Order: sequence, then structure tokens, then C-alpha cells
Amino acid sequence: MKKSPPGAIIGAAYVIGHESPHVVTGSPRMGGEFLRAERPSGVSLGRSRPRRREGFSLTELVVVLGITALLAAMIMPALRGVQQTAKRLVCSSNMRQIGIALNMHGDDKAGRLPFSHFCSLDLDNIQKQAEPQEMMMGSIGVGGISLPTDIYTHWEGLGRLTNAPFAGGYLDNAEILYSPSHEGEHTFDRYELMFEIPSSGRIFLNYHYAGHLNEDGFMRKMDGDPTEVLVTDGMRTRSDFNNPYGTNRLHADGSVTWWSDSGGLFHNMIPLQIEAPEDQQDIYADLWNELVNSEIPGT
Repeated sequence: MKKSPPGAIIGAAYVIGHESPHVVTGSPRMGGEFLRAERPSGVSLGRSRPRRREGFSLTELVVVLGITALLAAMIMPALRGVQQTAKRLVCSSNMRQIGIALNMHGDDKAGRLPFSHFCSLDLDNIQKQAEPQEMMMGSIGVGGISLPTDIYTHWEGLGRLTNAPFAGGYLDNAEILYSPSHEGEHTFDRYELMFEIPSSGRIFLNYHYAGHLNEDGFMRKMDGDPTEVLVTDGMRTRSDFNNPYGTNRLHADGSVTWWSDSGGLFHNMIPLQIEAPEDQQDIYADLWNELVNSEIPGT
């Protein structure tokens, strides 16, 4: 096969009767005559196909993200509602267990409810004013009162039901006294160790106790009266109220009902800070009366 002279033009042409291109060579100095040569094996002279584009374009990506955001905006409120309902059910279960513990305590104590240092007519200190705002407390701390038996009496109200040292042992787990809906500073993790080792620090719970004495100074009992509310969500300050839309209520017959506060009126009645003892009595008398006598139906 002849070599192509310098300056030769190499190209591809289809020869009649052949499907594949053949290499032809030629030179202008040869009068335009082209010499035919077979295509070398393994050499492709055809035009390569352009690669297909992979992935999304910017417009497609923006559309997908927009649809995803829209779906998320539609689903999230429903998910929050389901989460709130689940937490409300756990809170209701906690209160039922507290009710069982109160009944067990009553069986051992002639029907009496756990003692609170913050009730009116405190028999240990007749001069002491009632402090109903503090009845969310579970322990006043070792040394918190001027009695010779502080180690045995530092437990307060519902804290006396726990299985902590020197407490009653009616609740297997102190975490029952804490609500999953609580978003304030009084979490179980903060106080867990203090339930195991007596401490000088105060322990706050997530539920508010009505106390062992009523407004008239008479003993409250687990007497089965469904109109008597013994325990509700924390009301020490507004940040302690576990659910801004209402609260579970534990009644003296052991039943638990949901009390709706969809308008937030009750929530706004709760103090923002600790009030003076002389002011607490009127404020909390109104709060407990609202929970008992309100015409807003519970569900």
C-alpha cells in the first residue's frame, strides 16, 4: 500500500455497495486523484455520540425542594398534634399512678393525704403562713426546717410517696412525678441523684399538690369525691405549667380528667414569679377554684 505523500488529505467516504466507510487519501498535487485505502482495524472514524446529561438541573432541584417544603408544612402540624396527645396520655397515666399511691398512703394513714409543710394551719409551726405556690415541691432539703428529725421530715407533699430513702415507698419510680410535656427548668434529670442521696437542696416536681388540708383547715381524704381536685400540672410559675392548652386533673376518687384552657385564660392567671406568702393564698385559692368549678368541659 502506497504511503500518502506529504500534505495528503485523509478522509472517509462511503463506497457504493459497502456499509462501512473507507479511508481515502490523496493530494492536491496528484490532480485531485484520491487513493483508496481500507480502514485500519480498531480505528473508528465515525462521529462519537454526545454523552447524556446526568442529575437534576437547577430548575428541577428547586421544584423538588419546593414540593418537599410544602408537604412538610402540611404534615408538621399533624405530627405536633400527635406528639402532644401522646405526652398528654403519659401525663394522665402518671397521675393515675399518683392516685393509686395516694390511696395506698391513705390505707396506711387512716385515710390521710401526705403532709405538706406549706399548708395553712401547719401543726409543726402554727405561726407559719401558708405558701400554696410552693406545693410543687417534693423535698425542702435536709435541714430545711427547724426540727430534730430533719432527715426523716424533709420530704414534702407528693415527694413522700416515692421510694427514696425515708420516704413512703408508694411509687416505684420518682420519674412518675415528672411530666413529659414539661419544658421548664425542673426536669427529672436535674433532681434524679437527689432522690437517692439526701441533700440540702430543694426538689421541685412537675405536678402541683392541693395539700393535706383544705382552705378551712380540715383534713383532705381520698374519700371518692369526684369534685375534689388533688393534683394538677405545676403552677408554681407560668413556666411550670406543662401544657398551655390545659391540664390533667387527679380527683379524690382516683379518676383523671382533661381540663381545657384553649384560650389561655387560666395559664395567664398563674404568677410569673414567686409572690409574697400573704398574696399567694388569694391567688392560689382562685386557681384551685377555677379548676374545680369552671364550666369549661373536660375531655
